[in-house]
Amino acid sequence: HVIMKICKQTLLNKEWDTLLDIVFANPSQYNTEQQLLFELNLYIISELISSSMEYLKHKLNDINNILTVAFSMGNTTMKENATVCLGNLISSLEKNELLHFKQFNNVLFKEIGNFNEKTIHRIYETLCDFQINSLYFFEDNFDIIIPITIQLVNNADISANTKIVLCEFMIMIAKYKKKTYTKNANAFLKELITLAFTLLSNPLNEHE
Repeated sequence: HVIMKICKQTLLNKEWDTLLDIVFANPSQYNTEQQLLFELNLYIISELISSSMEYLKHKLNDINNILTVAFSMGNTTMKENATVCLGNLISSLEKNELLHFKQFNNVLFKEIGNFNEKTIHRIYETLCDFQINSLYFFEDNFDIIIPITIQLVNNADISANTKIVLCEFMIMIAKYKKKTYTKNANAFLKELITLAFTLLSNPLNEHE
């Protein structure tokens, strides 16, 4: 990967701090003409978190500030990049470190319906792969996440491969906190039963 080759080279040349200063520039310093630069830096930050988090622990506050700007003021592409970045944080940090980022849960799932399928698939796949962290991270927001996930599964434009991952995530929640589905007179449970009958009538095919 080109970006990671550059990053490794900066480490070898002892120029890592210089790279971080550029990538983690204060988001308030960007002007409207630098939108693409901000998007690129978000992407780089996400990749760095995925591969080099041990070198970035001192940058958690900066990451928080950058994500705040991306989610509150960014366009859809920025929010998608920020979502992938958040997913990589879930897979790379300890529970106590994730506390600093829980504030983004609501906005993430309010926006996720606007994202492209690749981003949706990637974030749910990350949540399933790192379920101990993700369940802890999102447990206060299950009431928001479940209906949105059900809507996505019912979306005819979403592929079978992605729907399988979405269903896996809902099963994961049920195993972790089954009472979530029986709240409010079994509201979510009724929706899931309806969804299950729909899926049984039209089985998902991973190769669709």
